[in-house]
Amino acid sequence: MSLPPTSPPATGTPSGHAVPERNVLRSKLIRARKALDPAEWERHSAAVQRRVLALPEWRDARTVAMYIAVRNEISTDEIIRRAWAEGKQVLLPRCLPPSAGEGIMEFVLCRGYDELAPGAFGLSEPTRLLSISYAVFCLKKKKIL
Repeated sequence: MSLPPTSPPATGTPSGHAVPERNVLRSKLIRARKALDPAEWERHSAAVQRRVLALPEWRDARTVAMYIAVRNEISTDEIIRRAWAEGKQVLLPRCLPPSAGEGIMEFVLCRGYDELAPGAFGLSEPTRLLSISYAVFCLKKKKIL
């Protein structure tokens, strides 16, 4: 499936897509992922991971930011295992409590799967508080005036 060409920048969206267009595209991609049979999902995941692990940027990286796949997202398990085996630092996202603001996440250093536990929305998140301060980001939609 190919992505549509980039549309002209829309006010209030850093990606340049209007929010309704982005939501439609997101829904379409989620449906397409859910429709994949398990064998096809495994083939796609393995191919993506092989490509990442073959990159010179991978070889040179000392720290990598990843995610734990859910709902038929491309698996990152092999990449994460390889990063730990090669002594790379692995950063994984963790939702901050609502008191920090709606939709705020941070990347947290994670040294093994044993440091993960169900967090916000039931997603696996690092339990240790080894956050990387420069990697805090906001998912809340901003309105630009």
